[in-house]
Amino acid sequence: MKNKSKFLLLVVVSIILLSFTAAHRHKIQVLFKKEKTVFQQLTTNGIPNLKECYILRGEILGVRQNVAHFSLKDIDDNHKKAFYINAYNLAVLAELNEYYPIQSIEDAPDFFKSKDFMVAKKHYNLQSLRNYIIDSFHDPRIHFALYLGGISSPTIPSNAFYHEQINETLNKITTRFINDLTRVKIKTRSKMVLLPEFMLWNKENFNVKDDQAFLAYINTYRSKEKQIPKDYTIGYYPYSWKLN
Repeated sequence: MKNKSKFLLLVVVSIILLSFTAAHRHKIQVLFKKEKTVFQQLTTNGIPNLKECYILRGEILGVRQNVAHFSLKDIDDNHKKAFYINAYNLAVLAELNEYYPIQSIEDAPDFFKSKDFMVAKKHYNLQSLRNYIIDSFHDPRIHFALYLGGISSPTIPSNAFYHEQINETLNKITTRFINDLTRVKIKTRSKMVLLPEFMLWNKENFNVKDDQAFLAYINTYRSKEKQIPKDYTIGYYPYSWKLN
């Protein structure tokens, strides 16, 4: 009888824990849907509409309050990765509101460091949150998911990130960026490929030892017909902080 009672107790506890986990995962799905709505309302082709961001700043604030106090206990890495990427991009939109109207990120002193805010019950500024995301997940594709502000920045995916498609979405946006000739500029005559400067700033995060390895990484996301020849050199063009 004692063994049977222990077994039944374990079953009951397991059911309660599974129910709690399922409910918690449902909450994060609801949050992702709210973030998707905000990104769709406030961006066009991944570029923030600063006037709309300012007009609808109350909606941004409401979602950020959910992000601030959200618990990530018992949440898997794919959920966490999606959560933090969405949280960061949402925080950038909120920070742009603080300085609206501005023409360039350079017009906002310490844009990435000036304001502290909460994400999942911990304090960050934009720079420390970005560093946390990069250092926690060790996924170079994330660089193409985080909006830095300015024309040279990767855009904000309008559908937000969901855990189910996180890898598919990261592959998609990385492929799109690397195959965009306005982003990765191929100079056939000089046998050179020009990359945006933010890729130079974060080169160590791409796990490449030299330019040839960097070129190999880039070719991973290009079709066989669009492979950049191995004898091409890599250069970088200046980052534009001007807002669209």
